Amino acid sequence: MHETKRRILGAARAILIKEGSGAFSMRKVAATAGLSLSNVQYYFKTRAEVLDGILEGFIEDYRAYLGGLGALRGSGLAALRGFIREILREESDNEEILFFRSLFSFAESEVLAERLDAFYREVERLLRAGLAGLAGLGAEEPAVRRASALLLPYLNGYGMVGGVLALNLDESAELVAAWVWDTLSLGSAGDGD
Repeated sequence: MHETKRRILGAARAILIKEGSGAFSMRKVAATAGLSLSNVQYYFKTRAEVLDGILEGFIEDYRAYLGGLGALRGSGLAALRGFIREILREESDNEEILFFRSLFSFAESEVLAERLDAFYREVERLLRAGLAGLAGLGAEEPAVRRASALLLPYLNGYGMVGGVLALNLDESAELVAAWVWDTLSLGSAGDGD
């Protein structure tokens, strides 16, 4: 990625994290990045394009992060527990949560809502691939699809409310791993759905 684009996206992300969506404008992004407005608009015509760029970066980071968890892989419930524990740890100590809190305030925009939908579909696909590997199942199997569809909202929500509710990370990982493993095991036993 071009260094100027990286500066623009970093500035936009910082504004959304520190000041929220009310402070997010192309002019503010330009000033924070130390660039002219026309320079920012050369790379990103609209705020939506800037947000797309940030979301694409999160997908790349998530892909790399899940790939890095490959060292934890094995199979079975213990491997799943470690996989979930590491994701919960990352989600509970992550400024991305602040970014997404700001981003959700833009979600009334149909275009942005579609982009968020695409973002979460890709995150779910990556999570499904990880779960499939841990369970020794195909990523398209109904049990794996069901497990990822149940797990993703929990993982995302944990980062937003885990600290507020003082949830114990290890206990949460244990309970969620058992729940997901049951979902995967029941599905692979041939329940057909």
